[in-house]
Amino acid sequence: MVAPLQPQPASGSSSSVAPVVGETDSWYLDPLAAIQKRNANMGFIRRWSDGFQAETLVKTDLFEEANGLDRILFDLDCGQKRTLGFDIWIPTAIRAGMRGRGSGVGFMAADARRLPLADESVDLIVSTSTLDHFDHAREFEASIEDLARVLKPGGRLLLTLDNPSNPTYQMLRLACRIPGAPFTLGYTPTKRRLTKNLESNRLKPIGWESLLHNPRLFSTLLFLAMRKTMGRKADGAVGFALNAFSKLEKLPTRDLTSCFHAVCAEKQ
Repeated sequence: MVAPLQPQPASGSSSSVAPVVGETDSWYLDPLAAIQKRNANMGFIRRWSDGFQAETLVKTDLFEEANGLDRILFDLDCGQKRTLGFDIWIPTAIRAGMRGRGSGVGFMAADARRLPLADESVDLIVSTSTLDHFDHAREFEASIEDLARVLKPGGRLLLTLDNPSNPTYQMLRLACRIPGAPFTLGYTPTKRRLTKNLESNRLKPIGWESLLHNPRLFSTLLFLAMRKTMGRKADGAVGFALNAFSKLEKLPTRDLTSCFHAVCAEKQ
């Protein structure tokens, strides 16, 4: 059920452009790349929630659940009794609720900077590339502060953000400003700056990972061209490319080639 909230869409919402129910807003993400992204996020979450007891789990951003094959919320099982997902865009929350009917997940429209949740009421927060769409650092910091507020002591925040150290990040950010782009990229901190943001809110980083190594701008254009010319026959070529990019994870340069840096932070 979607909570009867009426937040105003703001720059930095989990979906930068208001979606229209019935359309697919993740057309730019190849199906195989979406599955790879889903598996990477699920792997990160499982590694840092294994053995962790969570009664209440909250996921920020329902864009994936509303649109793509990269959705994860419906399959998150950390032993929780209550699962919630929210998005600032009401149509996105509604669409996610329709796709997740029968999943036992509660859906609501809410702003990550002003959550309608009680202090210290959540055990585990999953935030996959949500907070990196705010335009300004102060908005990002406000969201970290509010996520920390609702976490119980000992609770965990599993957070992924765009990696600003990736050489292709600035090119992708510029490309996303072109009219008609499916989303925009906002402020994202370096690992050093993020550590300070977390620690100032009593969130201690206990583990870091580097996720996904596809050069997003290049690979998106490449895969779209492959699909247009080869259709379903492109599966082999796309899969080969994704596998080749994934091998960058094993190199010492993984902090530069990753699309996202991921952190598990625990509330002190």
